[in-house]
Amino acid sequence: MDKAEIKRYLEKYNEIKAIVEFKKRKGLKEDRDVVCLSAVESAIAILPNGLDQVLIKLYIQKQSLRYVGKKMYLTKDTVSRKRDKAIDMLCSCLGDL
Repeated sequence: MDKAEIKRYLEKYNEIKAIVEFKKRKGLKEDRDVVCLSAVESAIAILPNGLDQVLIKLYIQKQSLRYVGKKMYLTKDTVSRKRDKAIDMLCSCLGDL
């Protein structure tokens, strides 16, 4: 997976998650969306130093940079840098997928 594809899965997480659940019920466990979303979720779960929470809050919970920063006691710029670092780490983990 490349960076653009990972961002697509993050930005459209809720929509893709619904489609993936439907495909799983149909028995399409080897479908690319099913495999990729599962890999993205697994990779997010093992991110260090709160980077997982940054991605979850921004993409899955759809919170703003400012709101996440306020809740995590960080500046908006710091949250943005953490988001970018987390996505780069996902790219490293999922590059072969």
